[in-house]
Amino acid sequence: MADRSTESKLSTRPVLITVLGMGRVGIPAAVGLAELGWRVTGVDKDSGTIALLRTGEVPFSEPGLQELMCQHLKSGRCTRRRKN
Repeated sequence: MADRSTESKLSTRPVLITVLGMGRVGIPAAVGLAELGWRVTGVDKDSGTIALLRTGEVPFSEPGLQELMCQHLKSGRCTRRRKN
């Protein structure tokens, strides 16, 4: 079990998360984590998917997801990259 000083240091560090695969599971997971306040980078090998996400579009229908994604793209909590 960590002592209080270690817990304090861990709780003040920003949490940076990378989600691999921006499909039907990855996009909602990334947006959900951003909604919790964490910084999230989404990575996908498909440059078409990344290009679509950069415009704020989601490649499938999920109520409310596109609006949340756009909100977190603007806030900087969500970023996206193409995997080389």
